[in-house]
Amino acid sequence: MLLKDDLKKRSWLMLVSVLFFCLFFPGIVLDNVQGMISIYGEQGVESRFLNALTYSGNNYYAMAVFLLAAFCAFTGFSYIYSRQKLDFYHSLPVKRESWLVLKTVSSFLIFALPAGMAVLEELFMGVFYHVTDLRFVEAVLGKFFLYLLVFLSSYFLCLLAMLMTGKLPTGILLTPVLLGFTGVVSWLYRLFQKTFYTGYLGSESNNLFRKYPSPGTCMLDLTERWNRYVENGLSGKMSWREPILLILFLLLEIMLCVCLYRNRRTEAAGNAVVFPKLGILIKLLAVCAASLGVGICLKTFSYTQSDLWFFGGIALGILVFTGVLDFIFYTDIRNVLKKPLELLAVTALTFGIALVFRFDLLGYDSYLPDTDKIASMSVNNNLLSNVYHQVMTYTELSSTSTTTEDSTQTLDAYQLTEFEPIYAMAENGSENAALEEAADGDRILVDIRYNLKNGRVVYRTYPVDSQVFEENADELYEKPGFIKAMYPIFGRRSSEISSIWAYGVNARSGSYTFRSKEEKEEFAEAYKQDLLTLNYSDLSGSDLLGNMTISYEPEQQETGNEILPTSLISDEDNGYPILRRFKKTIAVLEKFGVTFPETLDPDEVRELSVWYENSDVAVNLLAVGAGETDLISDSQKKELLDMLSYQYCIAPESDKDIYCITAYGEENNYLQTFIVPGSDLPEDIRTILENSVRQVSSEKSQITG
Repeated sequence: MLLKDDLKKRSWLMLVSVLFFCLFFPGIVLDNVQGMISIYGEQGVESRFLNALTYSGNNYYAMAVFLLAAFCAFTGFSYIYSRQKLDFYHSLPVKRESWLVLKTVSSFLIFALPAGMAVLEELFMGVFYHVTDLRFVEAVLGKFFLYLLVFLSSYFLCLLAMLMTGKLPTGILLTPVLLGFTGVVSWLYRLFQKTFYTGYLGSESNNLFRKYPSPGTCMLDLTERWNRYVENGLSGKMSWREPILLILFLLLEIMLCVCLYRNRRTEAAGNAVVFPKLGILIKLLAVCAASLGVGICLKTFSYTQSDLWFFGGIALGILVFTGVLDFIFYTDIRNVLKKPLELLAVTALTFGIALVFRFDLLGYDSYLPDTDKIASMSVNNNLLSNVYHQVMTYTELSSTSTTTEDSTQTLDAYQLTEFEPIYAMAENGSENAALEEAADGDRILVDIRYNLKNGRVVYRTYPVDSQVFEENADELYEKPGFIKAMYPIFGRRSSEISSIWAYGVNARSGSYTFRSKEEKEEFAEAYKQDLLTLNYSDLSGSDLLGNMTISYEPEQQETGNEILPTSLISDEDNGYPILRRFKKTIAVLEKFGVTFPETLDPDEVRELSVWYENSDVAVNLLAVGAGETDLISDSQKKELLDMLSYQYCIAPESDKDIYCITAYGEENNYLQTFIVPGSDLPEDIRTILENSVRQVSSEKSQITG
């Protein structure tokens, strides 16, 4: 009887629920399906229907569910804000817990009945379009139960905000705080780490509770994951971690609601905060988080990014937000900033946290566990392997290129139990970090992963001395499994290889598109065998002849519910080294017409343009225009080209006394640019260059003067 009366009083809310969840949203699904059929035809109707069920991946449905849950909570328990109504309800021979159950069941029916009717409508639509199979039923029912969980979690969260406050406006303001406060704190924590810790690895993996620290972030990510799962045709696996975590949040909300509802006093109605001590805690945490956010934002977006903006922003935030909350709590401007102890506490807490991050008082950057606590380690830096991955996606109108260099993917790909070289790098980097010596010309930022024996995984970035890095990098290449982790070709099927592009002393040494499976396997097998003999010093040594780009084209690539042909999706690895001792690979490539000459052919070179360091003058060693003469003889030209190996195509360690020599062929065809220290040039050619640069600079200064 009481349930019937409550539903009758809130019949308008039931009508709104029916309007949106039983009519409006199913209508959108039907309209989307019909629209896609009119464009693409009836082929693939099932996949288009599944896409329509997610409303094009948007979260409009989730927003509507949350708003309905909020209305159900605020309308069902609005009486707790009135002392007269509370006295009336509590005078009835019904326990408080019974009222809580009654209102919850009523709110549940307001959402579940229209949503259940929508399930039947969508199933009938599936029958009409002949797409009703087990996958379709799973998508429809899964959507219903998923959003039922979202509704209940949202409902009890809003109810929790109401039970903690004595005024409706205060309860409404508290709702978004409870919904995402811990998520904001987690975001601020990562932002502070990124700003103040050089050792923070930006793409560091998050554990479950760090990724979903609040009900809001959990609900949002869960609905997005479900949408992608449905759009992909329910292929793959849908993780149960997020639903279980949301259920845990729901149980916690229910327990808190029951506890607060039992202990809530009638005379507290009309007060901004029902539990004064809880109000002080909310004020302390809210002002602290908001002030830290103001400080870090001012520092980040200021031109100088000085600490004055950071600490000044924090002080300003404390005064402003404390004043705002004082006014909300006491609704009297005379009481604003009149609680000195509370102001002192929030100031001490906020500036204490700021100082911990700003000056790394906890030693985050210099973290170094003892060796007996480490089970295994891994390390990554682009100098360890010059290979980077690039994905190309083509559409009818455009193409996009995405380069992925996620360091954690490489760190997670392998683990070394014989980690002495990595630990030596970490030890040196930790010492540099403790001395606050960041990466400069003599230091290299190195990413390291620790796998501790207690199961904990820790990521750090260290500024390591270049000499220490190079010494230990040579040892790393001798460790089993390291080369396979650094070079992605070991993780790809040879059948996916499409083509290769070669780059040597000639910028384009050739290319080849494989015609058969046998050719792909022959190339992959030969190159993998040679690659396993690679040493770190080879990457910039005199034995280096060039590098390759390997392109892949999977037989098919699924995007959503559609399968794109190979011409629309491709990806490639750039920077695979070719050494003089890679005899097997070189022999295979020569069969395909791809060669790696050690030097440029003097007969092919028609122009040699030289720039000295950062000057704005160029010297042409070979005549390129009428009236010009060669500055070097044919024998000097041959001598110069014979010493210009691929080693000089790599940036040198020092940028002092550097000559950039660019070679061109017939019809001004670009061949290669060599970066050569002056000390490596033949003495006679260097003298010619010095005199020519001096003369050209003098003539230019006379003209400009």
